[in-house]
Amino acid sequence: MKIKSKAQRRLEKLPNVEILNWIDQAGSGMAKAVDDYRRLGMPESLAEAKMGAEVVLVALEVIQART
Repeated sequence: MKIKSKAQRRLEKLPNVEILNWIDQAGSGMAKAVDDYRRLGMPESLAEAKMGAEVVLVALEVIQART
């Protein structure tokens, strides 16, 4: 939960266009983490992908709250 509140505080300071760019980059990172898990079977890769997904959700909520 700590990561979500930290991300929300930071994201609330950014304009929407920067948040959307960040979401694109995070999505790529999540895809890479899932691929790493697929190829290497490393559980920490799933944890990384999950954390990225949680932060992307927060980012989307910040943008949605602005509309």
